[in-house]
Amino acid sequence: IYSKDFDKEKLRKFLVLANISHANKQEIILENLGVAERKDIITINNTGVLFFAKEPQRFVPWSVFTVVLFKNNTGSDIIDRKEITGSLFEIVDKVMDFVKLYSKVAYKFTGKPQRNEIYEYSFEAIREAVINSVMHKDYFEHGHNNILKFFPDRIQIENIWVKPKHFVLGKTVFRRNQLIADLFSRIHFGEKLGSGMKRIRDICKAESSPYPKIEFTDTHFYIIFKPSHEYMKLLS
Repeated sequence: IYSKDFDKEKLRKFLVLANISHANKQEIILENLGVAERKDIITINNTGVLFFAKEPQRFVPWSVFTVVLFKNNTGSDIIDRKEITGSLFEIVDKVMDFVKLYSKVAYKFTGKPQRNEIYEYSFEAIREAVINSVMHKDYFEHGHNNILKFFPDRIQIENIWVKPKHFVLGKTVFRRNQLIADLFSRIHFGEKLGSGMKRIRDICKAESSPYPKIEFTDTHFYIIFKPSHEYMKLLS
């Protein structure tokens, strides 16, 4: 895709976020990032497509992230649904825009002119879960998008996966897509060490939010967030 399908602006944004110098030639930067290989011509690998193609879903249609807002807790009545496209780091931001759009806010009055806004959910914890969802997706599986389901009482993020052998939640460290994880870590989206679940718990603890519930089978992984304790307290 290195000619007409390559998006120089996406690379520029990535380099700014990663604090990487623009001094080298573009081809050298791409090779150093591990997303390009020089043979007779420079060619971009699949990770490069997911990060820097003008339309990544043209090449990897199943890299879409589906977001759905439900009217009821059973998920039978849909209010809004979007198919989020773009590069992987753009997808994370767009999914979070959807979450922030529909998250409720309560106001805490402190006796001062400025009131405190208490949001329904920990955006930082959900963002970390969205990053993990994108980072660990099986991009060879063509029949399932990552999905964020926004119910009146919870937010659920759903992935299809292949459970690692001898997997123990909270103890097993694995990186399904090492190059994607490396690129995300360069722009401070997650860490290469695979500590996403611990970071989510640390964020929730710091914000006095309930720890998310984790469920998984051999083929699916779910993380379920409930509204924050402080938000619910203000409603009561």
